[in-house]
Amino acid sequence: MVLSLIEISVKDGIDVRNSATPAGQIWKSALQYVTTCPGCAAVFWAPRTEPHTIDILVPWESLVYYNSYVVPFQLGLNLTQ
Repeated sequence: MVLSLIEISVKDGIDVRNSATPAGQIWKSALQYVTTCPGCAAVFWAPRTEPHTIDILVPWESLVYYNSYVVPFQLGLNLTQ
């Protein structure tokens, strides 16, 4: 098993916990999308006590699944910076 630990910063005033808000709907959809990826065992997340930060933990069934999803995503982020 491989674990992804992701830290996301959220703008002040954005509440992803409320699924009645646009931000909450987008957040819910994003988490649901990740759970459909092959090899994703689950998605766990929680707001941190630090302001505007969310931690996400994604256990992957193997390194092959992790590499097929996470690595291309990271490369895309690096290319746009």
